[in-house]
Amino acid sequence: MTIENLLAGLQILVKAGAKGDCVCAQHDVLYTRLDEDEENTRLSETDKIKLERLGWYWSEENDCWGAFT
Repeated sequence: MTIENLLAGLQILVKAGAKGDCVCAQHDVLYTRLDEDEENTRLSETDKIKLERLGWYWSEENDCWGAFT
């Protein structure tokens, strides 16, 4: 994960509703939870594709977006 991809992903997630208190890091993974319902509806399909291309992934286990560092 590059700092550019990390930053670009965080910018997409902030636009979709992520707040500063919705970030944590565990075991070399940065997790970001959106401040919305469980269906992840505020994030457009285009933004989901962008996140995945930037190296981010949706964690079913944690119900949030993650990025390996």
